[in-house]
Amino acid sequence: MTSHDKGLYPKDVIVGGEKVPHKVVKKLNNGTIVLAVTENELILRRLYVTADGLVLRADHKNIDDQTITVNDLKELWRVRYVFFRRIPDFSDSMEDKMAFLEAQMKELRNSI
Repeated sequence: MTSHDKGLYPKDVIVGGEKVPHKVVKKLNNGTIVLAVTENELILRRLYVTADGLVLRADHKNIDDQTITVNDLKELWRVRYVFFRRIPDFSDSMEDKMAFLEAQMKELRNSI
């Protein structure tokens, strides 16, 4: 689930506080982080619902997607909280927000 200093890293703690009933799985929002329990695996990925089934996608581009059906699931847990062992790097998004605010301020000054 790691991608360019973002995402989940080893020793991060996730809390899957909500077990998802099979009949509700297809109603989850795309991109929801889930812990899927199948016959042979525990899979921590983002969930995407498609016509062919469920796609479990890691944030890292070099990890292949896994496609399963609802019938393949033993259990599905929706991840509610993540406790990072490190301080996440929010600088990229903060810089974008600051640039947007600066542009808005210039626009306001020019309109007065």
